[in-house]
Amino acid sequence: MDAEFLVHAASYTLTAALSTTTSQEAALAAAVYRTSLHRHRNTHPGSRRFLLALNAARYGAVHLLEQLTHSLHTDAWRPRWATGGALSAALHNGFIGSAGAVRAVACTVLDGRPVAITGSEDGEVRVWDLASGEPHGQPLTGHFGTVYAVACTVLNGRPVAVTSSEDGEVRVWDLASGEPHGQPLTGHAGPVTSLACTFLIGRPVAVTSSAFNGEVRVWDLTSGTPVGQPLTSHAGTVTTVACTVLNGRPVAVTSSADGEARVWDLASGEPHGQPLTGHAGTVTTVTCTVLNGRDIAVTGSGDGTVRVWDLAWGACTVLDVGLGVSAVAVAPDGALVLGCGVDVVVVEQGGERSG
Repeated sequence: MDAEFLVHAASYTLTAALSTTTSQEAALAAAVYRTSLHRHRNTHPGSRRFLLALNAARYGAVHLLEQLTHSLHTDAWRPRWATGGALSAALHNGFIGSAGAVRAVACTVLDGRPVAITGSEDGEVRVWDLASGEPHGQPLTGHFGTVYAVACTVLNGRPVAVTSSEDGEVRVWDLASGEPHGQPLTGHAGPVTSLACTFLIGRPVAVTSSAFNGEVRVWDLTSGTPVGQPLTSHAGTVTTVACTVLNGRPVAVTSSADGEARVWDLASGEPHGQPLTGHAGTVTTVTCTVLNGRDIAVTGSGDGTVRVWDLAWGACTVLDVGLGVSAVAVAPDGALVLGCGVDVVVVEQGGERSG
């Protein structure tokens, strides 16, 4: 089945043709199309191409994925690979990434290889080799309850992951050894649902938030003590926190159930600029990076979209992924790693597709 036919054909015409497929390749293409059938009927070809490519990656349909993405502009975002744990068995067999829904993702480099660290509802923290898509080592265990957030930093010269959980604790893990580093950080009155790491006055810090009261707190990771007063301003629960440097100053970006994301100057503890708005509902996740020399925040929502924000100019690019987005991170090569239920999806911008 021709990939361009899937992109441009009228949905009502193509739906009827799908039931007549006979070859294995055509049946696979049909399954890819049916997965987001409800969105194909009301979207333009550009968004439909992205959804089809994403579902082709979830099914492992490498040839179809290549056909759908080879003509994209070099600046366009495209899927690289994805798991298919949320796919219906009635459509095709899938691949399951985790025993529980993935709730958090972060990326770093370990032993010279890019890795993603995921936290899930089964209480486990897992390390994934992004080049191969395979697990790296054994799961990191110790939390009791859902792992809501993961962030990576360097502590005493060693790569570490910082995780927070339903159990109200923040834990630091030595990624080289797979062992906990020090004692858990405690103090929040309830589940710690979001965190991020940065450096403040030369010291590694974690910025955390609890869904219990919506407070955002800053922790000195070396001493394990709070820094300054809580950051408060959102009208709803703070869902996630990310950190970056904007105009030479360390900032935190928070997302909330009020549908907004906010930027905070960590040195002063005050809001920076106006809220970032546009999602249709709770902003479930946010991460920060630098793309093409610009300071960027990436937000995701249950509305099925990812938004890429230029923090200096406020410009926004919208990616319709067709799946509720519960977690997002940026790989060292600039690809977006998305947690969508039990699936992991990787989207890249321009360049050669790998994996």
